[in-house]
Amino acid sequence: MVIAVSANLAPTETSPAPNDLGLAFKDVPAFGKSLNASQAITWRQKTQECAGTATDFAAKKRVAVRQLVAMVVMDAQLAPAGFFEGELKNAGLGIPRSKNPLAAAFAYHLKLDVANADKKKKADDSKALNRYASAGARLLELARKAMPAQDGGIDITYDSAGVTMLMDIIESEGGVNKMALDSSADSSEHAEVIPLSSDAHTIRQSAMAKSLLGGALGGGSGSLIFALAVQSDVGEPKIARALDLPSEALPFVYSALDLADDRIKFLAELFEVGEALVEEKTSVLVNHDDDPNDSASPRRLASRQFVFHPDGKMTISPILNPSSVIIKVAPSVELLDEPIQGHARFQTYGRRRAAANLKDRKRRDAFDFEVTGPGDTEGIKRIKLTTSVAKDEQDRGVDVGMLIEQVRSRTNNFPTMISDSFKPTTQTGGLFGLIDKMVEVVPTVKKFRKDDAPVALTLAAQSLAIACHKKIVSVPAPSAHASGTVDVHPDDFIAVAEALSRLPLKGAISASMDEHMVVFRFTTALAGYEVYLPSVSDKLHRSNRHIVKMSPVTWPRIGEPLTNDESPDSELPSDSTQANNDELPNV
Repeated sequence: MVIAVSANLAPTETSPAPNDLGLAFKDVPAFGKSLNASQAITWRQKTQECAGTATDFAAKKRVAVRQLVAMVVMDAQLAPAGFFEGELKNAGLGIPRSKNPLAAAFAYHLKLDVANADKKKKADDSKALNRYASAGARLLELARKAMPAQDGGIDITYDSAGVTMLMDIIESEGGVNKMALDSSADSSEHAEVIPLSSDAHTIRQSAMAKSLLGGALGGGSGSLIFALAVQSDVGEPKIARALDLPSEALPFVYSALDLADDRIKFLAELFEVGEALVEEKTSVLVNHDDDPNDSASPRRLASRQFVFHPDGKMTISPILNPSSVIIKVAPSVELLDEPIQGHARFQTYGRRRAAANLKDRKRRDAFDFEVTGPGDTEGIKRIKLTTSVAKDEQDRGVDVGMLIEQVRSRTNNFPTMISDSFKPTTQTGGLFGLIDKMVEVVPTVKKFRKDDAPVALTLAAQSLAIACHKKIVSVPAPSAHASGTVDVHPDDFIAVAEALSRLPLKGAISASMDEHMVVFRFTTALAGYEVYLPSVSDKLHRSNRHIVKMSPVTWPRIGEPLTNDESPDSELPSDSTQANNDELPNV
């Protein structure tokens, strides 16, 4: 939004400056809601002064940075389109490629150079800019809801009271770091999905469909046709009638052919099955200096870790959570084009971005898959995902893939895995119809989740029963001779049921259990899976009886394990994949 700036340089009526409201930078102008050109310039100058002094504060550093974010968001409303980009260019600073409308404003005020020739300076500046701009975007979104202006901006006074109002929002949301993480999570699900050109996508699909025929065309002038046919028990299908489909029907036919690269389909399937693992807030502070007894202090997320193991298998499990759903994967698709020699994982932000772009099955054949070196990073490989059929030319060829990096942690925050000592006491044959029965129970589980009602899984008399509150369903469980009941967390049950219902399973699911763990086993065309659900005790405390922390094997050519953690900002986008993981300021 751009606020109209009057050409009249005479002062306009201003609001009275309030007393000290706890601001770290005191010299805030006292203007009203409609600023003239002179006042707009003054506000920008004072915002720069706030930015220049924010890092010099000690005890009030957190307040200073929050004030800076508020004042920059306000200043961005005053600037005409392209103003900050022009100022950055004049100053010889790089113009951010981010679609975040506040990125250039923060780069200008903080003198951040995302194109610096010094790679470390570029990485550090990119990391800081993404953090501030993400937090600013979240603040702008919340402020628009709290104090909407007619033109879509913020209805706010340009004075200490207005700044304090925005700082109060930052405080209520848990601080700048927390808001940056929330904004990043939103963008990974929505803003970073590359729009596709439907016409270009259809042309690409047509070429891919023809390539499936390979030598069937014999190098001649044959054309692609669709037909109504009957498949008998023996022999070739008998074509009854060729179909003359209109062009608008072809995209539906192409999507039914599932033309995507198997590696892309496997990646998307990993992301889908990974949603069986709930990413929960933990007790670990985002800011180490925060008061752990203060409920308002932001906490880190137990994010999913997709880990390659030296035996060629994978696990999906959390960090920072001693007990959770854990998934074992036995891939039939090779992703990295070389044997796995140590523990490696998907870098978290890139993984979220890739998942957002591959979530819709109809989009997957629009992307090309490539494995490259890690570039100027300490990673192992990079999975590149690009599309040539993006709606916007600037998005064509943009990589929405992810870095593959070592499993690493300075503070021993490694992903979890299932202990080799786990031996289930009973197991079943194929549980046909299990997913439908699980989905049937989900509404009841959601209804009584507030009452901490667990979901009971009971094996008895060759059946598996699922019960929550008064809702009970069951399926036949062949080969299940032992009996027993395991209570599982309602959140785990819902996530597993909903994730599995979206997967293209081959055959039936089987189950095994002991008193501490339930395991579901199943396959798809691309992998075999085992989903482990821990039992819960009173107050839904999960058992960690069969869960251990990973002891990573170092990838041989890399050397010693990296000595940095997955700190909170690794969830944020970065213009440089070399960005380090230094601790964030306590803001």
